[in-house]
Amino acid sequence: MEIRLLGRRITSIRICRHLFQMESEAHGMGKITVDFGQITGKPLKPVHGICNGPLSGNKDFTDDYRDIGIPFVRLHDTGYGSKAYYVDISAVFPHFSADENDPANYFFQHTDQLLTAIDKAGARIIYRLGESIDHTIYKRHARPPQDFDKWTRICVNIIRHYNEGWADGYKLGIQYWEIWNEPDIGGNNRVSPMWAGGTQEQAFSLYRKAVTAIKAYDPSLKVGGMAFTSFNPYSRQFIDYCAAEKLPLDFYSFHSYFHDIESLGRSAAACREYLDQQGFTAAEIIFDEWNYFWDEYEGNLWIGCRQDPVVAERLYTRQKNETGASFVAASFIAMNSMPIDIAAYYDGQYRMNWCGLYNIYGAKQKTYYAFKAYGQMVASGGCIVKSSCDMEGVYCLAVDNGQTGYILLSNYRGDDQLAQLTFTGLAEGDTQAERILLDKEHDLTLDRREHFHGYQVEQTLRLARHTVALIKISRT
Repeated sequence: MEIRLLGRRITSIRICRHLFQMESEAHGMGKITVDFGQITGKPLKPVHGICNGPLSGNKDFTDDYRDIGIPFVRLHDTGYGSKAYYVDISAVFPHFSADENDPANYFFQHTDQLLTAIDKAGARIIYRLGESIDHTIYKRHARPPQDFDKWTRICVNIIRHYNEGWADGYKLGIQYWEIWNEPDIGGNNRVSPMWAGGTQEQAFSLYRKAVTAIKAYDPSLKVGGMAFTSFNPYSRQFIDYCAAEKLPLDFYSFHSYFHDIESLGRSAAACREYLDQQGFTAAEIIFDEWNYFWDEYEGNLWIGCRQDPVVAERLYTRQKNETGASFVAASFIAMNSMPIDIAAYYDGQYRMNWCGLYNIYGAKQKTYYAFKAYGQMVASGGCIVKSSCDMEGVYCLAVDNGQTGYILLSNYRGDDQLAQLTFTGLAEGDTQAERILLDKEHDLTLDRREHFHGYQVEQTLRLARHTVALIKISRT
């Protein structure tokens, strides 16, 4: 096989080792083109945020979060299983009948420890003002507050604690404050695990009172919500309500657990269009809960996971292995072309089944390395360069900072495939290319390193199903 080097002088050389090898079992030939001469000027989006962490159970993953460059941590269902101690209004202010103006009635200690660890990890915070989900029959706190006005005053005091130092607090400069979580979940003749006994009107009223109070305290803060289960009629009515009441909506947040990445793009586009139509052109879209959903299951997977441990084990294993890793990498790539501004994967707590980054012992899983691959690209400070890929099920994204370029490839849904990879627009001179693999056998480890000289390089590579490849191009 030949690697063709094309520049002012067109040459062809034969070498013994190739950066990308042809495999006989691969099928078809696709084309991937990356033009380093066409820089868009757009940086990568902070879509590799995560829900919760870096403190989880008895472990501290602060160094890991810093290593993979987690940009945002969204706080909801924090300390799941012992959530009475963290973040929730009922945890921070445990006796609702107490005087909300007395610092002695607040319990900040555990949440303080968590938030300072997040700050140390270099991540920004999205603080959900509300309650964790409650799947028990009691729904003690996941219901409308007893007194909406008092509840909003408590929220403002929490903000004061973390932003101005009230009650022996901190000055963390938290900008994003999210009102509640999934008030739209429920129906199907069951009690809502997030808004038990509450109405849509009450949910909207709670937002109105909260955003009004927070903006009165500090108009520079970003307030939004309500972390809907999807972009659906309920959430559209919320946007309508905000428009009619002339309420601030700095960001709209929603969730999705999915396998069809293109369907997410359609939902995000519809959301963006509706926000713009209602006058919220400056509102950010925050996608702050998402994860892989097994696409081969027939029926309601949420119910299946709870009723059948075999189904649950199969799903959660896939979230952690090369399937989940390729899904996450493909989602990162795709979200850069969607009207999504910030995203946070659910979940970063290792004892949660939904944590794809770690197993129950805290050991790193394949999905951790998908985050690390994307984090390396973000850390490079490069801007997106023009790329194209005609391979079904394969996602491609490239960046360049003038000295180092990265190409991220994820074969999420395609079969084993051959690809002709062409990268152009390189400056004349020596260039080093490293292929770093994440698949069943590799945990983002160096597979091959080659040197070449030329303006344009054409290579052939095999990209197996559920493989993530990070190609680093360095000018030497």
